[in-house]
Amino acid sequence: MRSFEKVTDEEYQKYFNEFNPVDYDPKKWARMAKEAGMKYIIITAKHHEGLAMFNTHTGWNVTDHSSAQKDLLRGLVDAAREENMKIGFYYSQALDWMNDGGMGWMPQNNGGYGGECAYEEQKKYVNELVIPHLNTILNDYAVDVVWFDMGQSKYPDLQYATIKAIKENPNSEKVIFNDRLGFKINNGLSGDFETPEQSIPDVPATGRSDGRDWETCMTMNENWGYCAHDNNWKPTSDLIGKLIDIASKGGNFLLNIGPKGDGSVVPFEKEVLTEIGAWLEKNGEAIYDTDASPFREQYEWGAITRKENTLYLILSGKYPLHGEI
Repeated sequence: MRSFEKVTDEEYQKYFNEFNPVDYDPKKWARMAKEAGMKYIIITAKHHEGLAMFNTHTGWNVTDHSSAQKDLLRGLVDAAREENMKIGFYYSQALDWMNDGGMGWMPQNNGGYGGECAYEEQKKYVNELVIPHLNTILNDYAVDVVWFDMGQSKYPDLQYATIKAIKENPNSEKVIFNDRLGFKINNGLSGDFETPEQSIPDVPATGRSDGRDWETCMTMNENWGYCAHDNNWKPTSDLIGKLIDIASKGGNFLLNIGPKGDGSVVPFEKEVLTEIGAWLEKNGEAIYDTDASPFREQYEWGAITRKENTLYLILSGKYPLHGEI
């Protein structure tokens, strides 16, 4: 990571002078997601490095500051719509390693030793970069989800200003956003759904008692982005087991892939998505549009989902297809 390597802005920019995902095919990505059984896509619009991947000239962006020199997200939005899928943009509103400001701990501050920006710098960052970016995302791309990350609550007025910008945008009527802004609105919540990361929360078998929507986000290996040396892959059976567990407790499963810098998908990830899609093609009725189990007990033999008056009993892999439980 940049914070470990003490990389300067000029040194960091060199990596993006060569960034040009020539093998990126948004239609293939959307088709792959569809065939994997996914109902929506969340794509990184701006991560912690600060590079906006969409059509903007505000701040550090893919058009002005990379070899790609083009909007990389328009094609994926259009392709997702063609596949009748929802699409959302991940947006790192707090950590930003290249644009001035940011609402969290910045590794580039204090001569590379890190630290937070002053309040006025953070306020300028929100008003002159975050809010214009959000308006572009809502107005020009009509996304269904805004997926924030690493929210900070030291200055609640800045978090509120971010929420207010979404709520006041005329194109946000059907947009939902997650809980990572850190600002608690009047009902004690900070978004439309919770986002536990890399784990399945300790939710009762019957789901959350307050009906709160939640979504586990998880990687196939240990890293969110492409990492050539990370081969700690989760087998398909494990990921399907996690999908079943999450669905039986009333949650959604957001499964990450980390494509290479050229835009190609790692073969193992594509293989796993194909296998999950095949499983869902046969068993999706027990997953899609279901509610959590009506029973408080969690059974050793597997999980239960419910759809109106129908119960689906899903046996774990250690039980034979034919036999007694």
